[in-house]
Amino acid sequence: MAHIKLKDVINRVQTKVDKDNTSLIYYVGGEHIESENVCITKRGLIEGSTIGPMFYYGFKAGDFLLVSRNPHLKKAGVVGFEGICSEKTFVLATANSEVLLPEYLPFILQNDTFWEYAYQHRHGSTNTFINWSTLANYEFELPNIEIQRKLAEILWAINDTMESYKRLILATDELVKSQFIEMFGDPLKNPRHLPQFRLEKFIHFLTSGSRGWAKYYSEDGEWFITITNVKNCKYPLTISSVYVRHITLKLNGPV
Repeated sequence: MAHIKLKDVINRVQTKVDKDNTSLIYYVGGEHIESENVCITKRGLIEGSTIGPMFYYGFKAGDFLLVSRNPHLKKAGVVGFEGICSEKTFVLATANSEVLLPEYLPFILQNDTFWEYAYQHRHGSTNTFINWSTLANYEFELPNIEIQRKLAEILWAINDTMESYKRLILATDELVKSQFIEMFGDPLKNPRHLPQFRLEKFIHFLTSGSRGWAKYYSEDGEWFITITNVKNCKYPLTISSVYVRHITLKLNGPV
């Protein structure tokens, strides 16, 4: 198995695009890239957006995007569409498909060994970052093209299965919420005028902040409290954390 550096088999693509004069439709920001996921499916529309002047790198379907800021978040993945991204996101592609298969590239970069290297070689204090020159010297073992092809088939099959389970979990979550609303009505509007109580009547929360309430945010900005943040429950509590998050705590701020 060949032991090589990243720069020997991967190119950093630096195609400049004028976001105000382009036929491209989509942009990808850090908020669209899920941690530890080999695929990027989320995107935003360039038209009408408020993205800044640093969004000037173009990418095409099949390219690999890697966010250089905060490497501990492990944000990187392959895109299935074309668009633009900021200069803080590296656009990477296979230098020679006869040496490194494009299908195998995502698994070279989206793994714990690579991210440990990136984290150890980060710069800065608050918003840490990694330089391309540093990443280019990352060394790894590259199997021959036939083994790459076999491994890629297996790994993509595993990834597809994982994504299917994620969709199933989301669908189940929506079903649970819809059944709750069918039974009790919208918990925010309370159309059946059910009695309402402050949560502190029944449970205490792990301290976080001046008032001792746990303060956590979901990715979409909603406040929520999970079972792991609860202590000294005064009543039996068998409800799941996902259930609690979605039916009780769509708050505008701390309680």
